[in-house]
Amino acid sequence: MRSLPSDEEHLGIQHDRLNTIGSQYYSLSHIHLYLQNDNTGLIKNWLMKILKILWPDKISKED
Repeated sequence: MRSLPSDEEHLGIQHDRLNTIGSQYYSLSHIHLYLQNDNTGLIKNWLMKILKILWPDKISKED
């Protein structure tokens, strides 16, 4: 039978989760800023290529 994590362990787990969520949000906001300043459309094209590779069924071919 597994024992319950101690308070310190529990706080560590919560802290790791918050760090992960924070870094994901941080990188998304950075991508948003890059796209706002993307005058030539290069970054958008690059991002769409990556998304098509990751989720080919979700991203339409017309984009």
